Amino acid sequence: MEGRTLVYKKHSWMNSYSLYKSLIEYMTSHFEVVSAVSSVIDPAEADHFAKIVVNIFTSCGKTLPLIKSMIFSEFSRVSSEGEGSLLRGNSVVSKVEGQYVRCIGGNYLKLVIGDILTKIATDSTLNLEVDPRKISFVADDLDPALTLGLMSGYDSTTRAILSTGMDMDEIISTNQKQFISIAQQLLDHITDPVMVEAMPREIRAIAGYTAMAAKKYAPSSVSPLVGGFVMLRFFTPAIACPDGVVKILPADVVPNFRAKRNFVLLAKLLQNTSNGVLFGQKEEYMICMNKFITDNKAKMAKYLRDIAVDPFADEQTAPWEDMDATVVPSRVKLAVGGISPPLTPTDRQPIANTPTSPTPKLKTSSSGFIGQRGNGIHASTTPSPEDKPGAKMFGIANFSFTKHRSLTPSPTASTSSPPSNHSLTTSSELNSSTGSLSTSYKDLSVNDHPDIDIRSLDLQDLFELHRILDQTLDKLTIKLKQLNTPTTSSSSFVRTSAIPVDKILQTLIDLGPSPKTRRTKKGENDGEATSSNGSAPVVSVTAFEDMTTLLDRARFLYQGPNDKSGKPVFYLIVNRLRVEFMENVNPLVSHIFKVMDSSVTSGYRLIVDMSWANVGEDLKRAIYSHLPKLARVFSRKYKKNVLGIYIVHPSAYTRAVVYFMRLFTSRKLKNKIFEIYNWKELTKVIDQDNIMLPETSKDYITKSYQVVKVNAKGKRQDRLIKFTSNSLLNVDPKTRKLQNEKSLDEIEEISCKLGSCEIQMRFVVTADDISQKNKSLFGGSQADLEFRRYVCETETERDNILQDFFESGFKTNFMKVRQEYRVVKVNQVGKHQERTFKLTCDSLLNLSDNKIQSETSFAGIEGVHLDGDPDIIWMKLKAEPFRRKIICKGFAKQLYEVLSEAMLRYQQGSDFLEGELKNELNDEEIREIY
Repeated sequence: MEGRTLVYKKHSWMNSYSLYKSLIEYMTSHFEVVSAVSSVIDPAEADHFAKIVVNIFTSCGKTLPLIKSMIFSEFSRVSSEGEGSLLRGNSVVSKVEGQYVRCIGGNYLKLVIGDILTKIATDSTLNLEVDPRKISFVADDLDPALTLGLMSGYDSTTRAILSTGMDMDEIISTNQKQFISIAQQLLDHITDPVMVEAMPREIRAIAGYTAMAAKKYAPSSVSPLVGGFVMLRFFTPAIACPDGVVKILPADVVPNFRAKRNFVLLAKLLQNTSNGVLFGQKEEYMICMNKFITDNKAKMAKYLRDIAVDPFADEQTAPWEDMDATVVPSRVKLAVGGISPPLTPTDRQPIANTPTSPTPKLKTSSSGFIGQRGNGIHASTTPSPEDKPGAKMFGIANFSFTKHRSLTPSPTASTSSPPSNHSLTTSSELNSSTGSLSTSYKDLSVNDHPDIDIRSLDLQDLFELHRILDQTLDKLTIKLKQLNTPTTSSSSFVRTSAIPVDKILQTLIDLGPSPKTRRTKKGENDGEATSSNGSAPVVSVTAFEDMTTLLDRARFLYQGPNDKSGKPVFYLIVNRLRVEFMENVNPLVSHIFKVMDSSVTSGYRLIVDMSWANVGEDLKRAIYSHLPKLARVFSRKYKKNVLGIYIVHPSAYTRAVVYFMRLFTSRKLKNKIFEIYNWKELTKVIDQDNIMLPETSKDYITKSYQVVKVNAKGKRQDRLIKFTSNSLLNVDPKTRKLQNEKSLDEIEEISCKLGSCEIQMRFVVTADDISQKNKSLFGGSQADLEFRRYVCETETERDNILQDFFESGFKTNFMKVRQEYRVVKVNQVGKHQERTFKLTCDSLLNLSDNKIQSETSFAGIEGVHLDGDPDIIWMKLKAEPFRRKIICKGFAKQLYEVLSEAMLRYQQGSDFLEGELKNELNDEEIREIY
């Protein structure tokens, strides 16, 4: 599709809220649309699409009804396709099931298998390997000398003898006994009636739907099909990768190679036990475990029957009847915090209901083994400290907007006492706030469809869904029309009404192209596809020598002058870090050693500069995959001798990066990581003249885009594009002057070509614009008033700008707040300075005559305070030891509320990204195993 011109009309982004809302309403009301889309997408997109579906339908309280419908539709085709086609791993229903149970079952998995897997991960002597071909590799973990190739000339048996002192038969016999013992403990714990009772009812409902459909359409396959769901989709991925998606292991436990192999072996055995399949020639080394499978056949069969039974069904209530409505669980937390007990029918609330009680938890007894019968588990209504929901909010504080975290609406603003006018609202207080500060938005509820409020959705999911629908539109149109024909409509299990095909298609036409034009694939590096001006291609090199040269030239890691105490200082410039650096670990490690190794024998400091860093999907994926490996390569002196790691200009995502770094550092090192919101804070430890940050970092402006503006005559000018909630700012990076501001509704059209980094905007030209042009000393052409062309650094950057248009347009539907305030700022010596405060998407600009005097990220605001005087607020920045006095005639309370709300959105967005980080870590590793 290279060269295709994409045209975005103003109504697309300005009406994006209502258009996306209509689209989601159609999909959640007609489940067949999901199946239709899944049948026409690229198979490589199937997992991604399933994740999007679960995110959206879970937020709308419709995931279980969707899964039930899809299960029965799948089974209804058994007569034509045979039982062998049922619920295969590549079917969309299986993928949706897997994504959903991972979301809601995290706490339950920790309860059931967390302790056992932690013991396996921390036992340095435990070896469950029974494959003779791999004994030597596992032995390598026992003797570091083997990793240097000192014994590479020996066969596996000899190497095993030399490393352990036992011959091969003895090793395998010992390992088999341990394997069987631990597998039995694990299975006994999973199938324990206490654990069955504690299983989230949503998971049991899916098992029940599967059993009900199987009894009707495939009665001989009930147990294998239920086992295929609960084990293959739920337990075995968590056992195979307990440090992955759900993060069952404690943060400071990092399993080594042998522990990971132990986990995989246990997962294989339990999976075969669940479906009753004995090992054969394909995995001959596992045949010794067939007795375990046959011995536990009755136990597993009973377990699979038990979990598929609705404990609350009776003569008057059909099984899972209460689960079929559009509801959200009021007590289940998704993959966050403590353990939720099984859900009862009376626990379920319609999605429109907002007040809820504290989430009860199941906790393990302080005495006795986890899950011990009788008193090993007890309920508590005290929320644990880790239960702070991670939400991505769009300025609406009366709901806890989460993705994969919580299905629980938080109390409305009226249930919480507003902050005192004389109290300091700090960032830490806002982090646990239920949203009582959002009075600016309290009258903006959605009344036309109370069951679905798409403000709770992650916009990236909407953009991705939009992209998939746009790219498959022709095929999807044919498929949807086929579903409405008499010959095919009768085949669906659940059909409430005809699919409104014309309305769906019209909505997609009104939306136009997706602002996310492409999905970055593994190994693809959009950030390196073009040079900084968007023209000349950059050749990717992988040879060790060439990569070493490239690493040297990139200057992403270098040593600067020493600090005030004479200790070495190193600088890591993140916006110079390329994906290919992370994916070529050996030359990267060699480069880091060359730069740092000789100077870290004693204390040193590391400055991590996040200024202008655009951490795209490809770089995130590379970081997730390779940073843990890098962390294990470096010797203890790197951790022991670091005096401090200083994160300069952090943002919501960089806070998640800080969290990620802490996972692979010692506990002492966690206390040495500091966030620097103003680079001059570094002068506490480094003389200002010796701070070797790039000059552009010292002039950093938060989330903005470095572009080249090209006027009608072809003149090129460096510019920064920055968004507020309802406008586009055009900033000169040299003078830091706001050149102009265009309201979103003044932009008539945006166009770009696939394969190009350019964006062209067409504006509404008013009489005032013409008058201003005529008064200008430099004049300018009419074309410059009507059109503006920008060259972005990359296609990814171009897409990010397009997405910000849609996001800003989306928010304007419910965030009707003032963006600009004329204030008087009082400095430390009492001097009064007239200023304009302008709120952007992520910061507060302090303007004087349209020149940016300073910018404060919402992340850098420690607190805001209402004075006794109704025209005064106080603002405390994290980078300053004092509070700032701000005089706001007639709108102090409004500015206080708006700033407090912005702080809340930022922090909840950061919590959301940290949670996303946990969920992303080992998705690919799970796919590689299965």
